[in-house]
Amino acid sequence: MQLRVTSLPFVFRAAGLIAVALFLDPASSRAADAVPFRSSGEIRILQSSVDPDNPGCLWLEGVDVGRGSVLGRYTSSYLTLARLAPVPEGGWKWVFEGSFVTRLANGDTLTVSLSAEGQTEDGSWPREILGVATILNGTGRMAGVQGSWTWW
Repeated sequence: MQLRVTSLPFVFRAAGLIAVALFLDPASSRAADAVPFRSSGEIRILQSSVDPDNPGCLWLEGVDVGRGSVLGRYTSSYLTLARLAPVPEGGWKWVFEGSFVTRLANGDTLTVSLSAEGQTEDGSWPREILGVATILNGTGRMAGVQGSWTWW
């Protein structure tokens, strides 16, 4: 699917305390090797397009540039499906499902799935988004890394 550039001005700060089981040496990993992880960055949506199979959904492509403990400097590339759904109590919520690949300064990568949502009264972009990310795999020193975290 080809995405098109739009004037979608969606930028938000992402930061959180992330408890990830970072097993930098898979052969000697134990549950006690869990490392608290803190990260902050800025996510920018670069392109969007309507899903041809579901006109109520948007494909969003974006980047996140930031710094995290353990990771250092990183750049993440996102592809996420965003769906606007009514909330029974009134208002709307955006539901996001997708994945991203994080590339560290040394070229190592993490591939991560994400699920998130944010509520609004009028269907506009939410001011706050709460999400869960789960590590799928990694390369280099991130090979064998496992874990998940909540972000906002």
